[in-house]
Amino acid sequence: MKIGLFGGSFNPPHLGHTALAEDFYTASGADLLIVMPSFLPPHKAASAIPARDRLAMTRLAFLKLGEKGVNYTVSDYEIQRRDTSYTFETVRYLLAKYAEKELMLCVGSDMFLSFETWKNAEELLKNCHLYTKARHSGEKAALDAYAAILKEKYGTKSTVMDGTVVDISSTELRVPENTTGDTLLDPNVRAYAQTHGLYV
Repeated sequence: MKIGLFGGSFNPPHLGHTALAEDFYTASGADLLIVMPSFLPPHKAASAIPARDRLAMTRLAFLKLGEKGVNYTVSDYEIQRRDTSYTFETVRYLLAKYAEKELMLCVGSDMFLSFETWKNAEELLKNCHLYTKARHSGEKAALDAYAAILKEKYGTKSTVMDGTVVDISSTELRVPENTTGDTLLDPNVRAYAQTHGLYV
């Protein structure tokens, strides 16, 4: 069984996330896509938005992928641990749970280019087939070059997917006066955020 892991803080989850996840699922040929909201990302400040709300919004955001035939699940594993969400620990858990020797991991281009700085990066680089996609036009060459470096140093399998992702960040969408969220947030996510008074 081929497992694909797509994690993040999803604060909030937007159409860029779901589009990248769908591309990852298709390109990797995953049998199961696991979407994993983090409790406390090690590379970001703690969020004022409760984890339960980010989890609920993520579940709403990814419903349309299920309608498209994507076999996925939104996991609360990292949130239930209630600790800093280190990817190597999650990967260990999933490899043991699914009796896999390798797991496919999709990360944003910025995270990919700094992957060697991650905690227990070498373990991850040996246990995961990395997938990423350019966020900006012209970025693919840098991603391809770094993928070659990782392969030479660690034997890492890396796939840089073609095209670019939707160039928007969750940080920008959290600014109340930013109306871009009207088109880049799933209506159900936007309604949930408004109902619960989030990002106001």
